[in-house]
Amino acid sequence: MTAAASTSPQTSSAGPSRPRAFRLLAVRGGRPLGAILASCGLLAGALVFLLHLDRLPFPVCLFKQITGLPCLSCGGTRALGQLALFQVEAALRVNPLATLVSVSVLGWGAADAALLPSGRALGLELSEPARRVARVAALCLLLANWVYLVVAGV
Repeated sequence: MTAAASTSPQTSSAGPSRPRAFRLLAVRGGRPLGAILASCGLLAGALVFLLHLDRLPFPVCLFKQITGLPCLSCGGTRALGQLALFQVEAALRVNPLATLVSVSVLGWGAADAALLPSGRALGLELSEPARRVARVAALCLLLANWVYLVVAGV
């Protein structure tokens, strides 16, 4: 039996390889968007904390003033204020999605900051089906968060 004959059944039984749904990459020369967004978020958190913007005596949400319902981002400033105090549980109660996005962006920013010295940035490659799933998931998360805000009376 030759080497070619012994390997042919293995390649035929494996079948064609499927492309990955997503890949996390360290892209050379990529923009460090995570580091930029995390820096903006840290600055916003510092301003909320120092200026007590999470404790204003009046509502600032025009949507809530008009409709009586919270908007998609209602409670985001208060959640940021709680995160500035490292009160993650309280931030999750005020606006779960804003809290999770803020913490995720901080993680992304830390990864980008670690890659900066090598001239790389974190990148995400999604297949087209994965992009569709991500879009639907994002809409479902927004809707679920809004329902939570309405029910919780934020």
